[in-house]
Formats: sequence, structure tokens, C-alpha cells
Amino acid sequence: FGVEVDGKEPWLTIPDSDVTSKPIVIARSERYNNNFFPWRRLTNEFRSRMQFVGTQREYDLFSKTFGAVEFHPTRTILDLANVIKAAKVFIGNQSCPLAIALGLGKNTICEVWRGDPNCKLPRENAIYADSDKVDIPQSWLKPQ
Repeated sequence: FGVEVDGKEPWLTIPDSDVTSKPIVIARSERYNNNFFPWRRLTNEFRSRMQFVGTQREYDLFSKTFGAVEFHPTRTILDLANVIKAAKVFIGNQSCPLAIALGLGKNTICEVWRGDPNCKLPRENAIYADSDKVDIPQSWLKPQ
């Protein structure tokens, strides 16, 4: 397409919208999971500040495995991008929502799939975790 992206700077833009979000948006598809990632601990600590985006099936599986958080259904990719844009932090596995968060330049924590950790971009506000040793930097959650 003739587009060059180095991964260090945001490369996606979307129009401003009135969509609101909780401070932490999470997503987890059924593939590319890492059983060492601390979803349960993060969910227990930040549950009231989180909302899940993805399919109903993904949400149901996440809730059954790690505990329920608020679900924010999105009908389109633009709806999904608006919810992610409105958040302070995105946490998710190697998936479409992760690509959107990275493209928008959001503070991002990636649940790295050890089978092929191929979604690592050189960005200061991105954490790539393949173990349970990850926390959300407090500076990411401070009011702006």
C-alpha cells in the first residue's frame, strides 16, 4: 500500500466521538493465549475500572475463567476503535484489538503468546508480558 510504519509512533487516526470507556479496556481472543499472564490478579485488582471488548463468546469464556467485568459490545471495527481510544490503557492478547490499540498509540500491555511473539513494536508505552510479572504503571492511570 506504500505505507511505511516503524511502530514507534501511532499510525491510526479516527474521528473524535462521544464514546466513553472505563480507564482499562481489555480483550482476549480464544487463540494466542499465555497461561502465565496474570489475568486473574489484574481482574481482581482493577475489575471496577475495566471493560471487555470482543465477541460474546470471548467475553463469556473470559468471565468464566477470570471473573466477570463489564462487557462493552461493539458492532463494528470503528466502534471497537472508539472504545479503545477513549481508554487510558489497553490490555489484550495478539489480536485485532491489540493492533488497533498499538496503531492508536495507547498505553498497552500485551499478553504475549510464547508460540510466536510476533506483535512486539518498539514503543515506550507498550509492555510485552510472557510471564506473570506485569503490572499497570500507575502513571498510565493518573487523571489527565
